[in-house]
Amino acid sequence: MRQKADPSLLHRESILISEKILASDFFEKAECVFCYASVPGEVETFYLMQKILEQGKKLALPKVSGRDMTFYQ
Repeated sequence: MRQKADPSLLHRESILISEKILASDFFEKAECVFCYASVPGEVETFYLMQKILEQGKKLALPKVSGRDMTFYQ
């Protein structure tokens, strides 16, 4: 179903989700934010990641290896 979603709608909704996160108290207080790099059909995160870095916060992304997940800045 995600692959069938309208790309322009997904983009607009992704920006709205990102803006809600950026306006939240927990984001304001965070020094480091854990995120993921989106793939087609998922909520887009590149706008959010850009804003995290622009605000001088640390950004951590996961790398999955087998059953292990490690986050890297």
